[in-house]
Amino acid sequence: MYRIYSGNRCSDQRTPDIVLLDMRMPGMDGFEVCTKLKENPRTRYTPVIFLTAAHEREVLVKAFEAGAVDYVTKPFAFEELLARVKTHLELKSSRDKLMQLAAERAELTQVVAHDLKNPLTGILMATETLGKATMAAPQATALQGIKDSANRCLAFIDDYL
Repeated sequence: MYRIYSGNRCSDQRTPDIVLLDMRMPGMDGFEVCTKLKENPRTRYTPVIFLTAAHEREVLVKAFEAGAVDYVTKPFAFEELLARVKTHLELKSSRDKLMQLAAERAELTQVVAHDLKNPLTGILMATETLGKATMAAPQATALQGIKDSANRCLAFIDDYL
C-alpha cells in the first residue's frame, strides 16, 4: 500500500512514498517545492516526478537539479504515468530496504565490537596483573605475546569501526 498525496493534504505526521508535482503552480513553483522536499530529512529520499507541459531542455535540467527523479510531459498517457510511478515506487522500496539493512548492519557491528572488546580488555587487565609477578623469561615472553595480540585485536576493532 502506497501513500500518494497531492496539494496540501500531506501532513507532518505522514511521509508520502512519491510526489507528483506540477512545475508551474501559483505561489511557490514546483522547483521550489521540490528543493524544500529534498532539504527536509523526512522527505529527502521521496521520489518527485514532475508533470509539465514544458519540453525545453533547460527547464527539464532545472527539474533534475531541484531533485526530481523523472518527468512526464502533458498531455500524458495515464498508462505511461502509472508505469513511471510504479517504477519509482519499486526503486524507493528497494532503496528503503537497503538503507534499513545498512542500519541493521551498523548496529550489529557495534554490538559485535563491544562484545569482542570486553574479553580483550579483561585479557589485558590479567596480563597487567601477571606482569607484576616475577616469572621466568619464557613465561614473560609468552605473557608479552598475549598482551601484544590483545592490543592488535583491539586496534583492529577500532580501525574497523
